[in-house]
Amino acid sequence: MDARKKAAATGNKFMGKGTEDTKNYQCAVMLHMDIENIHVVRESESQVWDITRPGSTIGCGRSWHGALEKSGWMHHVWGVLSSR
Repeated sequence: MDARKKAAATGNKFMGKGTEDTKNYQCAVMLHMDIENIHVVRESESQVWDITRPGSTIGCGRSWHGALEKSGWMHHVWGVLSSR
C-alpha cells in the first residue's frame, strides 16, 4: 500500500524514486491511498492545533466547526480510514 496518489508515485518513479516492485512478491497488488502530500496534511494539522490550543479565539462557539472544516483535517482522516 502506498499512501500517495498514483500520479505522485509515478512522477517520483521518473526521478529514480517510486514504489516497491510488486514482481518481488507473489500475488501482490499495489494500492494507492490517494492521500494529499505531506505539506498539505502538515498545514491542515497546524490549523487544527491553532483552533484547539488553550486561549484560541478561533475555537469558540460555532466558528470552531467552520474552522475545523476549513482546515481540511477531517477530509484527510476520512481518506486514511476509508482507504483499502
